[in-house]
Amino acid sequence: MVGLLALFLMASKKQTDIIKETFEINVALSDSATQEDALKLKSQWEKSDFVKNIDFKDKDVEAKKFENEIGQEFLAVIVNPLPHILVLRLHANFSDKIKLTDFEAQLKESALVSTVDYQTGLLENINRNVRKLALILIAITILFTLISIALINSTIRLSLFAKRFIIKSMQYVGATDWFIMRPFLRQFFFYGFISSIIAIGALGAIVYGLKKYSISISELIEINSFLIIAATLLVIGCVLIWFSTAFAVKRYLRLQSNQLN
Repeated sequence: MVGLLALFLMASKKQTDIIKETFEINVALSDSATQEDALKLKSQWEKSDFVKNIDFKDKDVEAKKFENEIGQEFLAVIVNPLPHILVLRLHANFSDKIKLTDFEAQLKESALVSTVDYQTGLLENINRNVRKLALILIAITILFTLISIALINSTIRLSLFAKRFIIKSMQYVGATDWFIMRPFLRQFFFYGFISSIIAIGALGAIVYGLKKYSISISELIEINSFLIIAATLLVIGCVLIWFSTAFAVKRYLRLQSNQLN
C-alpha cells in the first residue's frame, strides 16, 4: 500500500510537470520587428535556464492561415495587422521558482516586445493544488508506514514470546547478547527480504497491468521511479525488521525470570 501511494505521488508529479510544460506565454513583438529580429530574440531567450522551448509564429504565415479560415483575402486590401509572436514554454522545475510577473518584466526589457499574454493565476493555482495533493498523499503514506511498523513490531514480539525461555536460558549459560540475537536477526531479516520481494513483485504486476491497458497512465509511470520505490521498499523492509527484532530480543534479555510469565 505504501508503495502504491509513493507510485501515485510520483505519477501525479509527472502529470503536473507535463501540464506545467504546456503552459504558454505569448509574446507579441512590435510592428517594427522583422523576422530576423524575432529569430534573434528567440535564439537569445532559448539560452535561458527557465525556457524549455520557443515557437515562432511568422505574421505573414499566420495571416495566410487566417485568410483560409475566413475565406477572404484581406491582405490585398489592408496591411497585415498581425504581429510576429514568440510562444514560450517553461521547464517544470523552474515554474515553481519564478513569479510570472517578474518573468514578464524581464521579457519586456527588450524594445522589440509589445505585449506579453498568458493565463493569469493558472500556474499559481497548479502549484498550490499540487502542494495540497502532495501533503495529503505524504500524510497518508506516513500513516500507513506507522501502521506497518506497529504490525511488524507486534508480529515479531509475538513470535519471540514463544521463545522467551530459550532466550533467557541462553543468557544464563553465558551466551553474549549478540550471540543470542544473531540467529533471530538472520531469520527475521530473511523474512523481511522475502516479504519485500513479494511486495515489489505485486507492485510490479500492478504497474505492468497499468502500462499494458492504459496508454495515458503508462506515460506517467517511469521505470526509474519504479526502481527507486522498489529499492526503498526493500531497504526499509529489511532494516525495519532487523531493528524490530533487535529491540524485541533485547527486551526479553533485560527481563528477570519472574517477569517472563
